[in-house]
Amino acid sequence: MGTFEDNIRYRAIKTILQLFLIACMYIPICILTKLRYLIRSKDKASPKKNITIVITGAKMYKSTLFMKWMGKAGYDIVLVETEKFWCAGSRFSKYVKKFVTVADAIQDPDKYVEDMVSVCLKNGAKIFIPVCAPATEKLDSVVGERLKEYGIQSIHAPIDVFEQLNDKHQFCMLMEKFNLPVPESFLVKSNKDVFALNNKLQQRMELCGDDEKYKHKFILKNIEYDPVHRLDLFTLPAKEKYLDEYLSRIERDGNAITNDRPWTVQRFIDGEMWSTCHVQINGEICFSTISKASGSCFNWYMVPNDKIKNWMHTFADNLEINGIFTNDFIVDKNDGIPYAIECNPRLGSQVSLLHATPNMADIIIGLHPQKQIEPEIGTSTFTTMNELFVLIDPENYADEVFGQNKALVGRLFNIIRAMTEQKDPIFDEEDMLPFFMINFFQMPLLLLDTAIANRPWKKLDFQIGKVVELGGY
Repeated sequence: MGTFEDNIRYRAIKTILQLFLIACMYIPICILTKLRYLIRSKDKASPKKNITIVITGAKMYKSTLFMKWMGKAGYDIVLVETEKFWCAGSRFSKYVKKFVTVADAIQDPDKYVEDMVSVCLKNGAKIFIPVCAPATEKLDSVVGERLKEYGIQSIHAPIDVFEQLNDKHQFCMLMEKFNLPVPESFLVKSNKDVFALNNKLQQRMELCGDDEKYKHKFILKNIEYDPVHRLDLFTLPAKEKYLDEYLSRIERDGNAITNDRPWTVQRFIDGEMWSTCHVQINGEICFSTISKASGSCFNWYMVPNDKIKNWMHTFADNLEINGIFTNDFIVDKNDGIPYAIECNPRLGSQVSLLHATPNMADIIIGLHPQKQIEPEIGTSTFTTMNELFVLIDPENYADEVFGQNKALVGRLFNIIRAMTEQKDPIFDEEDMLPFFMINFFQMPLLLLDTAIANRPWKKLDFQIGKVVELGGY
């Protein structure tokens, strides 16, 4: 994968031109696809329910999916984004009744909360579904608590539970109380703490002697969402020289370990990484997905795993609340036990696996008579534009875990296989504009803004709908 580099503007202009050329190719494809739908379609629109749902996160694929599901079912959709993402392509969907921008959650969190509450009240919303970014997820819990006073349902974890789940260390402590497997975890609040723990772990290793079974490594992880360092996987115990260099680097990048912004140290589990996503209403799972994962998740495959499924249900049974949860696991290669390494109390991109599931609107809000809906085994999705950029710019977009860092012929084979065997969840013949406008309006404009400001950037994240910038969100 690529790195943040000095040649910011040149690569940005090059990428914008590449997007323009791809857009020229997709204009006739989208027009012909839409015409074919209009000629063949006999579907009638669902009757209007006269119920307004406020959905946030308009820049993201996953929000676009939620908006489409709810809109197709006859709900009135008010779609929301922060001011930075005014160009969100999903605002052009035929299902969006109204698009609204609110204050930036980082620059003015109090105004963000007030704006969100105001949007819900002014539009007579009955349901609030935040499709959160890491910068907004805690504030969305605050919004949900405020909306309770007005009888508005929020599908998001309440603030007290959210804070425990979103903190990687507290999450492990809570799951231990539920008798669910999680890795051994430590909290560090300073560089001094890290060095002290490093010495402790080194001594523990030495006491193990020749018994490799108990010589565990540990991963130093930021508790906050960290787009820059989340894939570092820096391990302890480490030589003090290398540890000092790493701590200096994260400090230079603005992610120093402090009392107010602590990090966690988790035992490294040797095995495959898995990911789940589920929505629960009053502690009952409405839908769930299980899939193998990698650090950069643009390709998803539904794979059954009974142990992980049981873990999810125990989790929901112990937390009788409304919420959307994405959990990451490592399945130990030695004993097959799934260890949950973190919980993100927000929607994950793997929800795309449910793209073809009927009645998703009722399933999400808990009105469908059938619960615990899952995608069909073998269902798979991909992100068109990411695959195209893996082909033309592998240095910055290829994911080694998925074998994308191959020669040109191999990358070409991968994209042909993806386009013939998988599905881009928002390439929707019934509502084509969001796909086109996200990729060829929203993304170039955001990248142009980055180039003008000369901010360091790594790549375009087409799933999240943003430019991956140093210190961005």
